[in-house]
This record gives sequence, structure tokens and C-alpha cells, in this order.
Amino acid sequence: MGTRGPKSTPQAELDRRDSWRSGPDGDSPEVVNADLEPPSWLAGAALEMWRDVGPDLLAAGMLAKVDRLAFAILCQAQADYRGSTEPRWRKEWASIVIRLCKEFGMTWASRGAVVQAPKMESEKDRFFKIAG
Repeated sequence: MGTRGPKSTPQAELDRRDSWRSGPDGDSPEVVNADLEPPSWLAGAALEMWRDVGPDLLAAGMLAKVDRLAFAILCQAQADYRGSTEPRWRKEWASIVIRLCKEFGMTWASRGAVVQAPKMESEKDRFFKIAG
């Protein structure tokens, strides 16, 4: 049975929204974003995906050093899906790839919940809203 309720919002997203729930006492650990090198065992189409999609996820704050293994597994699953010719296995790999893509905000529905948050108003807009 899955967990109840919606997934928790990442700490970085709460900070970006200037949410009252963000702050040092939040339950999300602080993650380090850095240039990530792919694991040595990644090759072929999996390595191609890492180099193609990884920088975009890193720039969006959706990929950190602690996510390295999960993202590598996604890249390998995607390569296995592309290389599979038997329908039964393609369906299995597709299910795994979609499930992992959702974790990284790479589907329309998951991206809408994580990346496309409402635009925050500027300090100037807040000042005039209060003053006016």
C-alpha cells in the first residue's frame, strides 16, 4: 500500500516560494548540488541520457549528489527500454522509466506540481501592496 496524501514539497521549492514551512528546522536534509560525474558503469544510451538530461535537472535544482544512484538507474532503465524488442519486457521497462521520471519531475503532471509554482511577487510589489 502506498503512502497517504500528496508527496512532500522539496525544501528548495519551499524556499523559492518563501513559504512559512521553509527554514532550517524543516524535515528535508540540505543537499549539495555540484557538477555530477556519471557512474563508471554507465555506458551507451544510458550515458547519453545522463549527459543530455542531467544538466537540465541540475540547473532546475531537481538533481543533487544524493540523487546520483537513482538518476543512474533511470538512465539505465531508459536504455534497457530502448534496447528491448520483446513486448512484455518493453512494457515492464516503460513502467519503471515512467515511475522514476515522476520522481525527477520529468512528466507533465509531476513537473506542474514541482517546477511550475506560481510566480512570487517582488519586494517592490509587496511594499506597494502594503503601503497602498
